Amino acid sequence: MSRLDELDAILKQRKYFTAEEWYELLVIRRGRPAHAVIPDAAYAETWRGRVPDLLIRMWLEIGWGSWNSGKFWLCDPALLHPVVESAFMGDPDYDPDHMVVYAYDAFGTMYIWLGDYRLMRLYWTHDYAIEQVRERFNDSAGVPQSESYAIVTDIEGHIPTGKNFGKVHTDDSGNDMLPKAIAKLGELQRNEIYGFFPPIAVGGENTVKDLQRVPALEHLMLLSSLQTPMLRRYTPPANGQPGFGELTEIRRIGS
Repeated sequence: MSRLDELDAILKQRKYFTAEEWYELLVIRRGRPAHAVIPDAAYAETWRGRVPDLLIRMWLEIGWGSWNSGKFWLCDPALLHPVVESAFMGDPDYDPDHMVVYAYDAFGTMYIWLGDYRLMRLYWTHDYAIEQVRERFNDSAGVPQSESYAIVTDIEGHIPTGKNFGKVHTDDSGNDMLPKAIAKLGELQRNEIYGFFPPIAVGGENTVKDLQRVPALEHLMLLSSLQTPMLRRYTPPANGQPGFGELTEIRRIGS
């Protein structure tokens, strides 16, 4: 019996995975990230207490790198922290010093750990940020869920790419733009993203012809000087209620 078969049997019997089992399943399903760099252990430890422990374990075991041809990148939190400082300067509710960018995608969406089971995704191409609070307890299994569980399932859920799920960024016809971007510009290397010129939020067109391969930090700092994305909050449906929950617009981020 393979380890994947064993995990399937565990899920059928127990009805849930632990955070560590989700991590194991991620590596089995998705493989190790490409272009990976393992950080210095002493440096990784400086982030303990600011991010879930399992994230630090992932850094030290599989490194900072990408899956699915550069779709999703685990990264050094210091890489894009200047963008957070710029975007959230003076914000009444979010302190950049307590926001940790743990990943980004091929078109510059930033994945931010806020602490206390809270996650944020900052979508520059769509000009909004969304906060989500993950559940502390698995009601169906009757067990608590750790912050490590919250972040590893978030990572695993954003790696896949399929026809109807996992598109990084779509054109106006709903087609995934990543394959065309790769064909036109080549696959991304470390610390790069695909950027629109001019940016969509300031009048640029949502077409592959306007894409360039750019340094992630440089381009996202440019966007932070041009945009003040709308903050949204996601509220899941109450227990037993139908639907997908609600998105509520709050305000523009920053001061």
